[in-house]
Amino acid sequence: MFVVIFEVRPRPERLDDYRALARQLRPKLEAIDGFIDNERFSSTRRAGRMLSLSTWRDEKAVVRWRTQPDHYRVQQAGRREIFADYHLRVGEVTADSAPPPGLGVEERRFDETEVGAARRVTISEQAPRPGAALDPATLPAALGL
Repeated sequence: MFVVIFEVRPRPERLDDYRALARQLRPKLEAIDGFIDNERFSSTRRAGRMLSLSTWRDEKAVVRWRTQPDHYRVQQAGRREIFADYHLRVGEVTADSAPPPGLGVEERRFDETEVGAARRVTISEQAPRPGAALDPATLPAALGL
């Protein structure tokens, strides 16, 4: 099992938009093969902070959700327009005192960690200008890759 912990602080004037988008995505979320459940919480310590906790059968189910087209579109809008701040954590569940009915907790990641000589890593997110054509043959060059 995997969980996605999404902590978000919507801009105060966009809180209703955030909630509406979450409601709009709910049926698509529930339709993903491997989705188990999703709960939302409001912080009692930090005003305006919300947490979404979703549980998934396996890592592939999380990837299916992350790449679902409508979800991806809403992610982009959230980053650009709705969120004042957000923090995303994804992890494998290694123990559960009350797993969902019919699902046991078993390790699903058996890949070995590879260590290289590099001392730094750079992660960048690039997006084309609004309205730009996304031709797969020319996109890497347009992004400077």
